[in-house]
Amino acid sequence: MNNAQLLARMVLDFDLDNGGHFLPDTMLKLARELLQFAPVPSALDDQVGGDHYRSCKIQPVRYIEANELLFLEGCVVKRITRHDKPTGKGRQDIEKAIHELQLLLELRYNE
Repeated sequence: MNNAQLLARMVLDFDLDNGGHFLPDTMLKLARELLQFAPVPSALDDQVGGDHYRSCKIQPVRYIEANELLFLEGCVVKRITRHDKPTGKGRQDIEKAIHELQLLLELRYNE
């Protein structure tokens, strides 16, 4: 939220705390209009446990969703993307990706 929107939120909260009859209707109307333009935060802008996906040119989740990949394929994309990052798990990520690919062969192609 920008400063005007924060002020608008404070005005509305103040009015509510005082029974809803403290401020003129025109001020309340303006405050409500300002809040309508508040940016909606995106879950894509937040990451729990590091920034190894947010720092990518294309976040794995965007790639996975855009290409309608299923669970195992998505896991492989995520592991390969993060294996060499500071918060990745190196060799373990590669081994897990290989295992997930082996699962794909077995479950989808009976191999």
